[in-house]
Amino acid sequence: MKVIKDTKNGLLKRREVIFKFESKSNPGLAQAATITAKEFSSDESVIAVKSVKGSFGSAEFTVESFIYDSAGDKNRLEPKPKEKKKEAAA
Repeated sequence: MKVIKDTKNGLLKRREVIFKFESKSNPGLAQAATITAKEFSSDESVIAVKSVKGSFGSAEFTVESFIYDSAGDKNRLEPKPKEKKKEAAA
């Protein structure tokens, strides 16, 4: 694993990290959160993975993650998933 960027954002109470690692298949957001938690010694509940990018034919992936100071900070700042509308009975 190679850390590209590691900055502390005191205003938003989070640590912003970008790193590269190798994997045989695309890790997805859930596995990227697990890898981030393991490598930066934090809990998965305070991690928000923004992107997982890879190049075709390469086993190297770039992950951009935010590691919040607490779960409350994450819930306050991260956008909420939109709820699906229920279809009206016709």
